[in-house]
Amino acid sequence: MTSEQFKQYLNEVKGCKFINVMALTDADMYLRNNPYRGRVQKFTITPMQFNYDYETAVNNRLERDGKERTFNASSLPWGAWVDGMVNKVITHKDALYMRTYCVRNTRPRTYYFVDGHLASVEEMVEIRKWMKPSSVSEKQSAEGLAEEFQVKPRDYKFVSLVAVTINGTRIYIQD
Repeated sequence: MTSEQFKQYLNEVKGCKFINVMALTDADMYLRNNPYRGRVQKFTITPMQFNYDYETAVNNRLERDGKERTFNASSLPWGAWVDGMVNKVITHKDALYMRTYCVRNTRPRTYYFVDGHLASVEEMVEIRKWMKPSSVSEKQSAEGLAEEFQVKPRDYKFVSLVAVTINGTRIYIQD
């Protein structure tokens, strides 16, 4: 599918879905004096949730934890929801992004490539020194949610998606 066809497909998806995402992205690394800058890509195969309301999800987790449903989500820190596609697709600087959420107690399969080849164990030791740590939601922490119970949104730029499996159908995105 093209990005436009994929966007239309996502628009027709109803209800929260468990999906599988295969993506090739640039590794999130510190840039200053980094000898690996622009050379490392990350390929992930990840189970995710799609078409999920962030505020409701956080409040559900608070309630399960015996806390009050007091969480109010802020607006998107960047970009804007595509008309009619809230919780699905974000537009930012002429690019489209699919909004997903991490599934608790699952781990993505992740592979790193340096200059186009699979990174060796020795290269990974060096690369890890330059990788940014995962962030924790300060707002969810302030509400009393421990990191392992936090709702973690992830946005995938359409051009970084290799394939997405939704409702048993694997979709390849190519423009």
